[in-house]
Amino acid sequence: MKRLLSLLLLISLIPIIPIAGAAQDNTNNTALYELQNFHILDEGSALDAEQEITRAEYLKMVISMMGLSDTDSGNGQQLYHDVPVTHWAFQYISWGTQLNLVSGYGDQTFQPEQAIHWNEAVSILVKALGYDVVAKQAGSYPAGYMQTAATMGLFKSVEVRDAMLQRGEAVQLIYNALDVEIMEITTENGQTVYKTENGNTYRNRLMYHNGEELIKAQGQITANEYTWLVAPN
Repeated sequence: MKRLLSLLLLISLIPIIPIAGAAQDNTNNTALYELQNFHILDEGSALDAEQEITRAEYLKMVISMMGLSDTDSGNGQQLYHDVPVTHWAFQYISWGTQLNLVSGYGDQTFQPEQAIHWNEAVSILVKALGYDVVAKQAGSYPAGYMQTAATMGLFKSVEVRDAMLQRGEAVQLIYNALDVEIMEITTENGQTVYKTENGNTYRNRLMYHNGEELIKAQGQITANEYTWLVAPN
């Protein structure tokens, strides 16, 4: 017994050393898992959380969040010199342009492989949620959009930076956006009205996308088809 206790004491005193090459980032694993389940991110793909994300990659995530990733934008025309119809992000960029989420540069390029800045990424997300008019009333770009995003709760668990957006930060922003109520434009008594409805979020829309109902639940898994925590009687 003394030898066993001595061994346990020795083990408890051994310092825990991080494994070389292990991921050292603050990415929310729940956020990553849910975005993969909703096909906003490719399932099983390596995140590389601290790598900067490009304009095309980020726009793909936003368009996928909106449930448009598997639909044709209807625009088969090339909009930008550097985004031919054969470009992997052609449909995402076409959707983003049609929905006024993004625009190109004066030389008719989009620069899809260019890293996206925090300010632009946040403005795209605010627009995708329908709060463009609110952001413009709050102030000019980018201050109005950043203020609106903060009010909406888009910055939960992420530190806002004046820098290019990293992949891990993009995951957290999109994850936060899933539960924001979407603002939509309607007409009432001949007047334009901006309003939200309880439960009208991209999370709920994605749960019923293509007629499939997904259910989110929290709890402890006690068994699966292979094993269990407590043996059945």
